[in-house]
Amino acid sequence: MEEFFNHIIAESSAIAAIIGAAVPMLPLTRQQKLEYDQATACGNCNIPFSSSNRKIRHHCHVSGKYLFPTCNNCNLQLKVTKSRRRKRNDDGRMDHVDNYFLPIIFHNLKGYDGHFVVKHFKKEYTEHTNQHGETVYDDIKIIPLNGEKYLMFQVGNLRFLDSYQFL
Repeated sequence: MEEFFNHIIAESSAIAAIIGAAVPMLPLTRQQKLEYDQATACGNCNIPFSSSNRKIRHHCHVSGKYLFPTCNNCNLQLKVTKSRRRKRNDDGRMDHVDNYFLPIIFHNLKGYDGHFVVKHFKKEYTEHTNQHGETVYDDIKIIPLNGEKYLMFQVGNLRFLDSYQFL
């Protein structure tokens, strides 16, 4: 289990580094400009654009590619969710590398698997240093079904979800 936790924490950091790059949007092609100018409704929710429902150029923040015209509300909801965890680097600056939620989908988490993961969880996986140099621990959030079965639990920025409950 220790190897499992070390692996998902390393994966979380690597994924967060990719997602956190925030590549600016590439220039639009003529066809993309034409599509954007002619759009009258959001490409996500199909609500017509208006002065209170502004048109936005939604793009991928990893590749910089323009995706489609969307309303401001949908654009904000389509962003990758961040956790509130911050980590201080060795040089004293705040590090936001591991601040994106990583969903981990388990088959049968509600059954034995979730109990097994929580049982072998060590406190050191939630440990980090705050801005005052003190060691603090992330909260573990659990949505229990009963005393031994969990629908979902979250440790730092890692969300463990049951595949049956998730779908």
